[in-house]
Amino acid sequence: MSENGFSRLQDLQALHWLRAVENKPGAAGIAALGRLPRLQWADLGRCQVEAAWLRPLEGKCVKVLWLYNNPLGDSAMESLAKLPEIQELDVRGCGISKEGIERLPSKLTNTKVLVE
Repeated sequence: MSENGFSRLQDLQALHWLRAVENKPGAAGIAALGRLPRLQWADLGRCQVEAAWLRPLEGKCVKVLWLYNNPLGDSAMESLAKLPEIQELDVRGCGISKEGIERLPSKLTNTKVLVE
């Protein structure tokens, strides 16, 4: 699915989960996901997601977010730490260090984090 296709997902206000492995959402596509009030589960593995694109997801009710094999790095942790209901986070192959994982706030200590 292209960035344009992802942008059209914002019309699906009842969408609870999305599996979009190996697609190209772009910044606008990720922003569209941030406008989905009921999105709780998203698999965006191998989608070339960049850390800055995650800002529209901050404060959202996403419970499971799989971002494996995306070029995120430690800077992504700033936005990921602002997912108040996150229960599972897959950042394997994203270049996030142990120090980056330690940036998760203590209130998220029960979050299952999959990392290299």
